[in-house]
Amino acid sequence: MLIFLHIGRTGGYCLRAIIKRGLPSYIRNKDLYINVPHNDPNKAISNWIKKKGKPPIICYAHYVGYGIHKSIKSEHTYITMLREPVARVVSILSSAGASGVDGNKVDVDMVLWGGDFPKSFEEGLIFKILRARTDNVITRTLGCQDGEIKFGDDKPCTEETFNRALVNIKKNINLVLLNERFDESVILLKSLYNINRPYYFRINRKPKESSLLVFTNEQIEFIKERDKFDIKLYKAAENILQVKLNETFKDPLFELKKYRRKNNFYGSMLYFLDHISPRPFFGEKQLLSLKYRQYKARKILSSK
Repeated sequence: MLIFLHIGRTGGYCLRAIIKRGLPSYIRNKDLYINVPHNDPNKAISNWIKKKGKPPIICYAHYVGYGIHKSIKSEHTYITMLREPVARVVSILSSAGASGVDGNKVDVDMVLWGGDFPKSFEEGLIFKILRARTDNVITRTLGCQDGEIKFGDDKPCTEETFNRALVNIKKNINLVLLNERFDESVILLKSLYNINRPYYFRINRKPKESSLLVFTNEQIEFIKERDKFDIKLYKAAENILQVKLNETFKDPLFELKKYRRKNNFYGSMLYFLDHISPRPFFGEKQLLSLKYRQYKARKILSSK
């Protein structure tokens, strides 16, 4: 059983599509998939297993923490993907801006330092803002003990949680991948899990620097200080990924270049096919359509 801990704004939807399309054991048993909710995840998993009579092959856990394997008495392996912590928080805030927060200094301050939500805010947007308000979400996720993360928790993340997270990424999580090294992450995933057709088409190409421009130095420094455990954990994950690449491949750079040549062709082809066929080859049709509409809207705006 593959447990994918998807920490938001790390490229997890794209990685999920690659896994679902290419994991051999899942291709033969597509009903053995569970989308674990962040509320009471252990109960949801237990109920799912009782209904199916067997554990899932893919356990997709979005904003769910480490420890949910305790609800599943079966062999399991964890994977996750991280993103540079400041860039991840900026991405959440930018996404919230597109959903209803203006993105100016007052609104960003309201998200970061707290404040009442306007009555016009829907539940989904409020949950998104709570995730941005919560400190050290990466550390809380990977240092969790029972799978449940409390968003909007007033209690700061502790050194104890960080130490658990550090032990987990070193010993208990089989693959700790990085958004900033997405292609290297994919070739590792392909090699260790025998993933078929691990190709993708990247739409979100907005550089980190342009996203940071709309935030003040005070806001960025606040994020750095608040999420100091996440920053330390990310640096450790960078080293772990490089060691894993060197252990897995005789020449990681050669494998990377070979993959990128293929992905430049197949990724674009699969993306095109998804928009002309009734059955998606690349990923979830709804997600792709949404991304494509966003891509077209940005093209139109940039041409004016």
